[in-house]
Amino acid sequence: MDIALKDLTLEHVAPLFKIISHPDFFYPYINQKKDGEEINLQRAANEYCQLAEDTRLEKPRNSWLKGIFNKKAELIGACVLVEMKDMPDNAGKEAEIGFFVRVEDQHKGIASKAAIRLITEAKKKFGLTHLRATVDPKFSYSQATLKKLGLSQSGSVERSSYNDRDGNNRPRLFFTGRA
Repeated sequence: MDIALKDLTLEHVAPLFKIISHPDFFYPYINQKKDGEEINLQRAANEYCQLAEDTRLEKPRNSWLKGIFNKKAELIGACVLVEMKDMPDNAGKEAEIGFFVRVEDQHKGIASKAAIRLITEAKKKFGLTHLRATVDPKFSYSQATLKKLGLSQSGSVERSSYNDRDGNNRPRLFFTGRA
């Protein structure tokens, strides 16, 4: 599938909400509680797009939140690099990578393609050298994508700050590697 990466804007709130509110999407994050309050997915879509708008103004830019668009110019997901920062001892620059694709477009290599494009851009413009990520152990396709990007599992935690829609605590796997 041919895709394009474009900056997310506030006009993408509605299509983003449609993606993240699908009942089979983002399982560990649905109904995650934050400070005792359930996360409102409409508010989450608004905040995500506002963060994308705000980070475009940062100098230096510490986060890149890009929408993934199909040939019809429909938003079908997002790929992000966040917390880009200098590594200790001048070892390079590091960022956390994340990605998601709407349910009907999952398992088609879209996330890998988008991540590779974003990483390539960040290497050129920011000097990105290292990546890190966290993933739910149930997301085998996301783990495969991270491995395709050159990351390897570097640890895990059984109890994390993430709960599923039933309120059960979700473990996390940690991945790290060179960009």
